[in-house]
Amino acid sequence: MRRLGSGQRGTRLAAVAVAGAAVLMLTQCKSEPTAPVKVAAGNLNVAMSSNVASAAVGKTFTFPGGGAALTSSLAGQTFALTFTSSSAATFAVGTGTASAAVAYGSCTFTVTGSTIAGLPNGVYTIPNCNMTFNTSGTPVGGTATVGATLTLGGVLSNPIEVSVTIDSNGTVAIGSSTLGTVTITNGTGG
Repeated sequence: MRRLGSGQRGTRLAAVAVAGAAVLMLTQCKSEPTAPVKVAAGNLNVAMSSNVASAAVGKTFTFPGGGAALTSSLAGQTFALTFTSSSAATFAVGTGTASAAVAYGSCTFTVTGSTIAGLPNGVYTIPNCNMTFNTSGTPVGGTATVGATLTLGGVLSNPIEVSVTIDSNGTVAIGSSTLGTVTITNGTGG
């Protein structure tokens, strides 16, 4: 075994002391606080419009037992509504289908070519026509998948999934379609 001289022993002891002090300092350091994550403070509820409908094109909203929202002759029946464009939609009830032009203010469906028993061709106006995007707690500055529901005359659809973005001002959009604005708050985490 080789013996170290007193100078070498001192150098090694100094190195061990420095390393020990570094470990002690690292364990004693407190992490710097991080900025809170910004999130949407609530859900976005907007009246249906051609802009909102264009964000939902190709999505199917199902209304379990909600046929009365369209007409009393469909009470208790489940129906599905799909926006085919911002101004057109299709309905499905059982094996029947119908096409409709759509106008907004209330949702006004002008049904044509219906094979749905109890939903003849004609104009159906539904007040309280809006969409709710479940944005509460969604982080700002990126794309997130949220649930969305359509309400027709007080009848709520099953939720569907949509991808939205929320910017730092609270503007909610799907693609280039601005849907509305939510309040931004500090979330948890960081």
